Amino acid sequence: MKPPRTMPDWVYNQMIDGLQKLLVLRLQGAPPADTISALAVVWEEALTPHTWAFVQETDTARLPTAFKLLIQQAERWVQPAQLIKLIPPRPEPSVAGLLEHKHAPPTPEQRAIAERHMAEIKQHLAKVLNKGSLKPSPPKTQDELLYEWSLVYDPKTGKKRNQPISNTRKKNHE
Repeated sequence: MKPPRTMPDWVYNQMIDGLQKLLVLRLQGAPPADTISALAVVWEEALTPHTWAFVQETDTARLPTAFKLLIQQAERWVQPAQLIKLIPPRPEPSVAGLLEHKHAPPTPEQRAIAERHMAEIKQHLAKVLNKGSLKPSPPKTQDELLYEWSLVYDPKTGKKRNQPISNTRKKNHE
């Protein structure tokens, strides 16, 4: 999404209020008071990429907070970049009411049934593990590897076969 050319009006008004406070301080290097309109244009251009998406309900205090911090720290006239660094992050919305309970908590009977099912699952897993079906198969012998190789390559020429050996030929080959 491409940012618009101007910031929201309420943010612009907050920026003007902050600039007026800075001008009142008469900091060293401050621009003359008669250039406030040109100053506002430059600051608006610098702040717009950072403020164009501000939402009044959630972001109202962010720019004034940054100006307050800037005024507290300023010893010389400040640049827009200094203010941008001081803009606090957007407040995190509370998730307290966002999650719904779609199901009622389980009753003691439902909990007992679930625990019984879990016990059955654990028993089945124990049986599978005791049988060793999850253990890797033993390594292939040299004869098995040689047989598999002979299915793909011709033992006489060592070249790869064009077609796999049929099942009848496999039996004869063993």
